[in-house]
Amino acid sequence: MSQYAVTKALNEINDVLFSQYTALTFSRTPSVIERGVNTKVTLTWNPTFNGAYEKPSALTVKKGGTTLTTDTSLKTIQDTAGITETTTYSIEATIKGIKKTASATVNAYYPMYFGGSASEEITSEELLALTKQSIKSSPAGQVTIPLTTGQYLWLCVPEGMSINGVGILNSSPVGLIAPVTVSVPNKGNYRCYRSDSAMIRDTNDTYIIN
Repeated sequence: MSQYAVTKALNEINDVLFSQYTALTFSRTPSVIERGVNTKVTLTWNPTFNGAYEKPSALTVKKGGTTLTTDTSLKTIQDTAGITETTTYSIEATIKGIKKTASATVNAYYPMYFGGSASEEITSEELLALTKQSIKSSPAGQVTIPLTTGQYLWLCVPEGMSINGVGILNSSPVGLIAPVTVSVPNKGNYRCYRSDSAMIRDTNDTYIIN
């Protein structure tokens, strides 16, 4: 076998081994933000060979089509310009001659608003006066909502979300009327769900939302 053939075979073996033993992880913090609110994002990555950190020979970190850094000595950066919408970041690193890629998306959502109101119909101002919820991709989960006598339960979610049913923890389901659409300035349309009856006493129940 010629020296060329031997070298070629060894290179092919090395490529296979290096591909198996190289890895690249990539993460972002936070992973979810409030849509429309400028938020700075921290990006962190870890190129490894055989489980140990390996400084890449080349590196490109991008925000969409914009390059944020090519500094191979870095392991983390902050996107100081910030984002207000759903944004995908990507990374390409060359480790032991092997190119590895990864991506991470920060999702942006408008907040949900839950609470009580004596109004049978709701305006955008009344909607925003309800309790602003933590930013989530879905209303599903448990939430404790205090209500006073005469108030209706109101659950308002961004138009792209929906509620299939509501029940009180360890108790009965809550009847809801068909959702109404409310336009909120700078946040678009919301779907607002109202209990079909007002409270007959003060409550501080935990609701299960599906």
